[in-house]
Amino acid sequence: MMRWPMSLVAAALVAVGLAALVGRRTPDLSVPQTNWAIQTNMVAPLFNAMDSKGDPLRLEDLRGRYVLLDFWFTTCPPCIDEVPRIRALQEKYAEQLTVVGVSIDRDREAFERFLQRQQMDWPQILDVLDNEGALQSLYQVSYYPSYWLVNPDGQVALHGRHVVGVMHSDGLRFNYD
Repeated sequence: MMRWPMSLVAAALVAVGLAALVGRRTPDLSVPQTNWAIQTNMVAPLFNAMDSKGDPLRLEDLRGRYVLLDFWFTTCPPCIDEVPRIRALQEKYAEQLTVVGVSIDRDREAFERFLQRQQMDWPQILDVLDNEGALQSLYQVSYYPSYWLVNPDGQVALHGRHVVGVMHSDGLRFNYD
C-alpha cells in the first residue's frame, strides 16, 4: 500500500492552486457541460500512440509507475525553461517515474534537433504530426506547458502548468509500504 506523505499532499495542493490561478478557464455553468474537465483522482484517459522513434506507447502499459505527461513545444519559452527540471525528475525517480513528452511541433527535423540539443532522452510523442492532435484533445490541453501526473493505479494525481516546478522541490517523496 502506498502512503502519501504530507509534503506530497502539500505539493499537490499548491500545484492545483497554481493551475487554477494561472491558466484555468472557468466554464460557464449556465450552459450544460459535457466532460469539460478531467479531475484529479479520475482514471486518466488511456491512449495508444507511436513515440517519435516509431515504438508503440500505451498509457495502460505503464501501470504500476508514476507517469508524467508533459505537453509542450520547441518554441515555448516556459516549456524550454522546465526541461532541466524534467530531466532531473526523470533521473532522480527513474525507478518509479516515466516521463512522456507530448509535443505539438509540426517540424519533425527541428523537433529531433531540439531533443538532441536539450538531451531529452525520455519518450516523446509528436501529437500533431503523428496523431492529429489526439492526445491534446483527449487531455483537453489549452495551455503550454501542461503537466499531468498519473499515479501507479492509473489515476490523475496532479494537473497544472507548474507541476514540475513544485515537484522539483525537495519535498517530493515517493513512499511505498
